[in-house]
Amino acid sequence: MKIFRAAVVLVALLGQPAMAGYDDGLAAFNAGDYQRALEAWRELADEGNATAQYFYGFMYSNGLGVARDYAEAAVWYGRAAQQGLAKAQNNLGYLHANGLGVTRDVEVAAQWYRRAAEQGEAKAQNNLAILYARGEGVNGGAPDPIAAVRWFEEAAEQDLADAQFRLAIMIEQGLGTEADPKKVLSWLRRAADLGHAGAQNSLGYRYSTGQGVEADLTLAAAWFTRAAEQGVADAQNNLGVIFANGLAGPRDYKQAHLWFSLAAAQGHEEAKASRDQLVRRMSDRQIAAAEQLLLDWAADGSQPIVPAAGR
Repeated sequence: MKIFRAAVVLVALLGQPAMAGYDDGLAAFNAGDYQRALEAWRELADEGNATAQYFYGFMYSNGLGVARDYAEAAVWYGRAAQQGLAKAQNNLGYLHANGLGVTRDVEVAAQWYRRAAEQGEAKAQNNLAILYARGEGVNGGAPDPIAAVRWFEEAAEQDLADAQFRLAIMIEQGLGTEADPKKVLSWLRRAADLGHAGAQNSLGYRYSTGQGVEADLTLAAAWFTRAAEQGVADAQNNLGVIFANGLAGPRDYKQAHLWFSLAAAQGHEEAKASRDQLVRRMSDRQIAAAEQLLLDWAADGSQPIVPAAGR
């Protein structure tokens, strides 16, 4: 079997003062009655209330109470964004960055992200940092790691886990800033504690190999488990390795089979090979128990399937 491998809303209140219709809409939204929320906010949105317009855009973009319609979402986000509402500016930027309901235009996306980022919107700061790191829509199409790190830091300090994870990777690679292993671990821990699956998998890998920390396979298994339960294929594979070889406790083929199978279902070739190799070691009774565990897991339906990087 292969050894470990590293991988690399709802809506918050917007500070809008209470007014007729707004509170009714918010109560309906929180109760899951999206149609009533739309009805309550419609007049406010038509009258130019930026928060109501933002909510309208959000509901169209997510198909809440209406059929999903990114073009309509862009209209409502645009109205709120023009009034300076940072969350609407960020979301409008996202639509432009991905060509959802509008023509894809990363430069326009960057402009909206920047307007929101300068108001302190953490998600916009993170999105703008990603564009600087990639050299998309900014800086004449060339990466600017210094600017990327600056915006990642702004978002990371607001406890945006994805920004913390990305900042850790930038620091580890010495991009836009000096490499500092202690800072890398600090940001990874903060992101992992906030539930970032990629950071959890990265910590698991470090504890499994002793990279920057004292090797501890029990801690490695704990971090891999948290990432694996969120659907990260590399973490599932790594957890399978631990159970199959008894590296953090008794050998458990049934658990190893489960995690290898979940990773293999996402196209993880190493996990598929390891599972097939494992099955040749197992008795018919063990295989039956393992297959039942997998069926039980699938029936629960609680596992989201996400990319291997955990984003």
